[in-house]
Amino acid sequence: MSINGRSNQNLKLFLQLLLIFAVSRGVIIGVYFVYKYAFGDTGGFSDIFGRWDSVFYERITTKLYTWPAPGDPQADWAFFPLYPLLCRGIMIITFWKLPVFYVCSVVSNVCIFIASFFAVKLVRFTGMTSGENDDSYFKGFAKDGLMVAWLLMLAPYTVYFATAYTESLFVMLVILSFYFMKRNLFLAAGVTAALAGATRSTGVVLIVPLIMEMYRRYKEEKSEGEQKSLFIGDIIKKPFRLLSLVIVPAGIFTYMLFMYGFTGDAWAFKNVQIAWREGDHFPVFGVLWDFCTGSHDGEGQLRYMIIGWICVAAIIFYIWMFFAGLKTEAVFGLIMLLIPLTSHVMSTPRFIAGSFVMWMGWYLALQRLPRGLKFAFTVAGVAASVFLIGEWMGGSVAMI
Repeated sequence: MSINGRSNQNLKLFLQLLLIFAVSRGVIIGVYFVYKYAFGDTGGFSDIFGRWDSVFYERITTKLYTWPAPGDPQADWAFFPLYPLLCRGIMIITFWKLPVFYVCSVVSNVCIFIASFFAVKLVRFTGMTSGENDDSYFKGFAKDGLMVAWLLMLAPYTVYFATAYTESLFVMLVILSFYFMKRNLFLAAGVTAALAGATRSTGVVLIVPLIMEMYRRYKEEKSEGEQKSLFIGDIIKKPFRLLSLVIVPAGIFTYMLFMYGFTGDAWAFKNVQIAWREGDHFPVFGVLWDFCTGSHDGEGQLRYMIIGWICVAAIIFYIWMFFAGLKTEAVFGLIMLLIPLTSHVMSTPRFIAGSFVMWMGWYLALQRLPRGLKFAFTVAGVAASVFLIGEWMGGSVAMI
């Protein structure tokens, strides 16, 4: 494709995504006004959307990291620095004249827009759009990979991508890393993975799909007669591929080094998690058993039981994705889910949505469903998303 042709295609995609973005944000704003009218909530937009983790990100943006107040176990050390540092950069450029919540929200929305752009390009590059043979469903609003953008902007739990949370930046970096991996641009994939590790601790998990994609490329080169050495030897002989792997942990290691200097504990970000997730459960299997069976005693038992079964469903879906051809994506998503399941089910739906790969699986599944089921799942997904936006506005702990 010529440069002009590629530019025209990118411009067309940009304009299509603008429409999707406008519709999705229009839905959020619409639900906001309906909620305020129905329940008489006097809080402003920043009050209703700037809750929970966003409070910490706003505080880090303005004050950087601090020691918690006496008797407060929830230190801001649990929150990784790249997102609030980006927001702080915008605040500095604008001379601290803008409200920090809206600056953080703008950063999040720009990131999810960029993420959607490259997500569409990713599914197109990998050939996933070739199965879109049902024009009555995919034509126009969802054809040629656009459905994955709709999922990122309006699927359940994606409300986190629209407010002052780190999820949008993390999703963007995950998508970029996968995009570069699929195009065999491994050094670029390693750099974006390192940035993801500076955004959330689980970003370091991107080293696993990076190795898998390197192995895929190694097998291709071997079948073409370009390769005779073993896989490990091949990586060692190719400095840029080796550097790609070495650089992935740089993000999390940098933050650990900072934590060591600031608190004296390189693992402070992990150790402070007990302030949010208490309980003694056998990792993964014990956690799922206790929460899915309702054996967990305490506040939110029913809520946690539902979330536990959502996790089970996600694990089954990742297994399906693996055998459906999305091996790298499925392995990444599964590891990303198993890590929080070592202690609790809290926030796992948000983590599932924020790993991105789930939406590639949904995109593929929608292609393979009969027309009626495609429509039903789409309507159900939008309805669930609207309901969860309302839950957020109502301050439901189900959204924590």
